[in-house]
Amino acid sequence: MEIEEIAEASVELDPNVEIVDVYHPEANPELREFYVTIPDFENLTEEKRRSEVHEIAGYKWRLLLFPKGNDTKNSLSLYLECEGPVSTDEQYPIRKWRFPASFKLIVCSQGPESVDVVQETRHIFSHNDTDWGFRDIVSFDILYSENESYIVDGVLKLGSSISIENSEEYDS
Repeated sequence: MEIEEIAEASVELDPNVEIVDVYHPEANPELREFYVTIPDFENLTEEKRRSEVHEIAGYKWRLLLFPKGNDTKNSLSLYLECEGPVSTDEQYPIRKWRFPASFKLIVCSQGPESVDVVQETRHIFSHNDTDWGFRDIVSFDILYSENESYIVDGVLKLGSSISIENSEEYDS
């Protein structure tokens, strides 16, 4: 039986066509951290504020803060938000992605006698589910307490540490 050679075809992808494959990053158990400073926190008037983007493990991350609470009137609300993979191809960006991560959200203490407020959780982030966190990470009574030193000279410091997990080992 003879095999006929077929010339390679050149295929151009249409950027308007949604790619069906779902991008999964490699597991990266190493914790990666970033911190942000919110000046003049006590005078914020907006409903929510997003931090600048931080690139970690090939993804774009930011903190999503609700200074007056998110569906709560007595607690600060803080979430981790993933904007998706850092795309290396502007013409054909990755449109679908999904991966599990464990992370901590931190309200940083700025005094020698107080400790950070740390909440830890796991979540499967995806193009359809980009943020996860805590509606009540810390009560306003504690946040504004002079004894706790979370707000010093009007400045609030927040942070996050993120670990990308192996999707085969994730149990949700």
